[in-house]
Amino acid sequence: MLNTHSLSNTGVDKLAKDLIEQIYTTLELKQISIALESLAQNKNFKNHASELVDDEGLTNQVKKQELLALISQLEIEKLTDFFAKILDNECFWVFSAKQFDYFDNFVQAFQIKTEDIKLIHLVTAIDLQEKDLQKISLDLSETFKKHVIIHLQINPKIIGGIQIRIDNLVFDYSLKAKLGQFQRQWISKLEKTSSLLGRE
Repeated sequence: MLNTHSLSNTGVDKLAKDLIEQIYTTLELKQISIALESLAQNKNFKNHASELVDDEGLTNQVKKQELLALISQLEIEKLTDFFAKILDNECFWVFSAKQFDYFDNFVQAFQIKTEDIKLIHLVTAIDLQEKDLQKISLDLSETFKKHVIIHLQINPKIIGGIQIRIDNLVFDYSLKAKLGQFQRQWISKLEKTSSLLGRE
């Protein structure tokens, strides 16, 4: 049986916040944002989803399977997993258009919540695994007391280490920077030695 929750915007806002907190990179954010906008503008999807959840002849399990089949066509695992979890909690109301279009409100709330994130730029010599990006994002989120999304750029020229840009601040912990620093120190010491020996 369909839960006919009379939900205020807080239910939609909570779902949007829950989804945002599962996103750790700008690539994921862009993919999910575009996919949600696409679904919100797709009348066939919305009509079919609404018909499914409003069909009292279907069990919740069948509704869930059919809705997830529609969503999984987007081929974004994180989005499919998110909707699987909310449908496990029988939150079918998100797709119902009987009284109000909660799906559009959910997408709008998601887009608004994207404006409340902290964007951190990372440059590394090699690609980082998702679990590493997630850990970095969670650690920085705790530091900034705000959800952090990572924009990762791969640049083999830095050799190793990492460069971090937060707003207008750049922290360069790359091996290339350390080698450059070592080179400047070495040249300076060589010049001092030459000066002491009377050679310039």
